[in-house]
Amino acid sequence: MVQYVTNPESAYSADARNDLKEYACTVPFKHIEIHSQGQVSACCHTWLPVWVGNLLTESAEDVLNNLERKSIQDGMRRGSFIKCNDQCPQLNALLSGSKDYWDIIPLESLDRRLLKSAMHVGFSYDISCNLQCPSCRNNLIVWRPNDPDDENGQRIKKIHTNVKALIEILLTENPIVSLDITGSGDAFASPLYWDYLLELAGGPIPANLRLTLKTNGVMMTEENLLAIKPLWPIITYIEVSVDAATEDVYKIVRKNGNFKKLRKNLEVLDQLVAAGNFPNMHNWQTNFIVQKDNFFEIREFVEWQLTFVSKPKIWTNLIAQWYHINTVQFDRMAVWKEGHPDRQRLVDILKDPVFKNPQLKLGNMSSLL
Repeated sequence: MVQYVTNPESAYSADARNDLKEYACTVPFKHIEIHSQGQVSACCHTWLPVWVGNLLTESAEDVLNNLERKSIQDGMRRGSFIKCNDQCPQLNALLSGSKDYWDIIPLESLDRRLLKSAMHVGFSYDISCNLQCPSCRNNLIVWRPNDPDDENGQRIKKIHTNVKALIEILLTENPIVSLDITGSGDAFASPLYWDYLLELAGGPIPANLRLTLKTNGVMMTEENLLAIKPLWPIITYIEVSVDAATEDVYKIVRKNGNFKKLRKNLEVLDQLVAAGNFPNMHNWQTNFIVQKDNFFEIREFVEWQLTFVSKPKIWTNLIAQWYHINTVQFDRMAVWKEGHPDRQRLVDILKDPVFKNPQLKLGNMSSLL
């Protein structure tokens, strides 16, 4: 059965739990994410905490044929979510009776969906970022692969070489291969990823290659976007983590950030998207990770995002306990947990009609409703 993290099993109806065997998730078949020590996961590792290989020590072929990866896939074909937990926003939504899931589908539709689904490769092996957000890290981290004395930089450089070999294989086997840069740091601030984006922009660009960019938005300036303009036609999605609606809160949850610069960069992106400069972009998204230090202005955040003319998706999700956060810290930050003194205030805030806007995706906050 599912590992219950966000809520105890009793919080979900028996019917919802029994219905799981009639569903499967496409992600373990179409997602490969590489982490900072070369470890590979078949989904977001927070939601499916199992490793399925290592691209620092194994070949691309070995990872694609990893037995644990195959076991998870075989389980999905039987409607088994045994390795997953309800911190997964889609699984949380299904169990809570919400419709905010898209990769979890009726089991009978699985093979048809897989035939036409893109393969996603998550670039999470370089955690370099220009910010020092408490939800993500305790220190400022920038790894430099061109510095022979930077051990971390040399390690991710080797991983990157193997990732590129993996991509070459996947491009021959899949109708579309989407590179998701990055789930661990910032696409514009990482020296490794930024050089790779410039390399790709120099072409030639494979016809079946697509890009998703994930960033805090501070270095997503108009100048940097123009530097990779040849990639605009293959960018299908841009995610910007914001986590605040005011400068005062932004200084706390997005340490070393620049709120005024972020606002300007979001306005530029909004205008570029609205003008049709990204012909294959099906949307862009702003993120708000809910925690003790920001939950009280989530309504203001949603109202601000609704002002953008290109109508980005607005995504909220509950803070997860990453490795740098100890239990005492997490219990303070996790305002959504049972027994937290501010939980009811968060629940009351979510009763506002603005949270029913279809542009908003509540993620794993669905269970709070």
